[in-house]
Amino acid sequence: MTNILVIGSVNMDLVVGTERVPALGETVLGGDFRTIPGGKGANQAVAAAKLGQNVKVICRVGSDAYGEALIKNLNTSGVTTNENCFADTSSGVALITVCGGDNSIIVAPGANAQLSESVIDANLDMFRWADIILLQFEIPLASVLYAAEKGRQNGCLVCVNPAPMLAIPDELWRHTDIFVPNSHEAELLLGRQIETVADAKKAVAEIMQKGVSQVLITMGGDGAVYNSGDEIHHQAAFAVDVIDTTAAGDAFVAALSTGLCRGMDFDGAVRLAAAVGALTVSKAGASSSLPDATQVEEFLTANSTP
Repeated sequence: MTNILVIGSVNMDLVVGTERVPALGETVLGGDFRTIPGGKGANQAVAAAKLGQNVKVICRVGSDAYGEALIKNLNTSGVTTNENCFADTSSGVALITVCGGDNSIIVAPGANAQLSESVIDANLDMFRWADIILLQFEIPLASVLYAAEKGRQNGCLVCVNPAPMLAIPDELWRHTDIFVPNSHEAELLLGRQIETVADAKKAVAEIMQKGVSQVLITMGGDGAVYNSGDEIHHQAAFAVDVIDTTAAGDAFVAALSTGLCRGMDFDGAVRLAAAVGALTVSKAGASSSLPDATQVEEFLTANSTP
């Protein structure tokens, strides 16, 4: 396997740092303001491309200045975009506050809401090209389901990152090979708290019962929990100074897929993903924080554990 196709959102991230998150009705002074290309689909595509994979993306952006900049960022990063990517509307934006290394995000979908089944149908050649399909929930859920079906029909491995978490139709479970929520998304799915690694192991086993062969729950500083067949394992997080967690989950999913494309077993792909996630949180921004293959190789050489 060598080719990754991402079907997902492309946003311009409007980012401001703050010493504390304001209470309802309160105004606080922030730090520097930055505009950074983002969106879960774009982040995953750029992350995989920077790691050296062949990547294409099906997306929609607005016919505005943000749209032009977003497509240029993808293409400059080595990602091929679909021809019908511009829509007669505004581009998606994400309003992000960063406080103490954590972030809060509000997304205005804009053109992402117009990534329809007809857009997918116009780009079926990309499905025939792909080995792995990456999907997230910042585009219409009907389009996610349709893309998963087309992926399966073309013999692709289908990886679903359910962010933001929505009610998942039974049909999507049947077309999903790898399911990668974070602990909060898994909590929403299962209706209970996941606070420890032991909790996450129970959650992985329960989600597997929905018919998904491979489940992985990311837990930030607590690493990741996943199954290898019927056995459930824990991958510890690499110790780094956390600057900004934006795009960390996207980088993890992209690196996991990259590892599988390179023929790694799932344990090896998860370790690679943990390293890429650690490098991502050690820098500010979304696509601007994503490491390249050389940086990852050097990091893994210097960090033989976990």
